[in-house]
Amino acid sequence: MRKLLEKCPACSGELLVTQQTCVRCGTMVVGEFTPNIFSQLSPENLRFLELFVKNKGNVKEMERE
Repeated sequence: MRKLLEKCPACSGELLVTQQTCVRCGTMVVGEFTPNIFSQLSPENLRFLELFVKNKGNVKEMERE
């Protein structure tokens, strides 16, 4: 699955998510959805954040994973 685009590829303007679809049943929800700040993180930074939270900020525990 692709990551949400941050900017319009044509003009670099802000993008607005207007539809979400369930991958299991196909239900579609239409509206205006604001991406959260985590969707803007690179995959590496998101993985670091997940490990940090999972290990309650304990860097030694993070190093073990």
